[in-house]
Amino acid sequence: MSLQVLRARLALQLELRTLTHLPVYPRHSMLTIANSVLTIETNTYLTSSVSHTSLKLIEAANKMTSQSVYPHIAKGQEQPAHLQRLPRIRVAQIVMDYLAYGWSVEEMCRQHPYLRPAEAYAAMGYYFDNQDEIDDEIRSEWQQAQASKHQAPLSPFGLRIQARGLF
Repeated sequence: MSLQVLRARLALQLELRTLTHLPVYPRHSMLTIANSVLTIETNTYLTSSVSHTSLKLIEAANKMTSQSVYPHIAKGQEQPAHLQRLPRIRVAQIVMDYLAYGWSVEEMCRQHPYLRPAEAYAAMGYYFDNQDEIDDEIRSEWQQAQASKHQAPLSPFGLRIQARGLF
């Protein structure tokens, strides 16, 4: 093989290996396809570095890797991410246990018996991959709770304590 072919193959493999959020088998098949494309192109012709077909292959791999799949997490349009099995449990709620108490996944499952370890791990994986999104969701929920707390009238007990000057 010529030096150009080796450089092109190395560049393509390095590009494909740097892709993230892709399961092992598609990455492997993408590398196999990329090597096949380069082999076919080397038998005919190869331009200065990477051919047009190889660049299209890299673009397709980049598009394919931008969509991660989380087996126990569902996320609709303009909806927060939640568990598939228990749609009322949002990823942000699970993450709040991690952030507030420092609980591990195992401890979360002990504290919440309805939660399966695979679901908790998927939720934490989703959080670490989409940290800004979940942090914004938690922040807006916190701000909403604080606003409603200040708008709510005092309870009868609170009024009695306030009348005695203890509050």
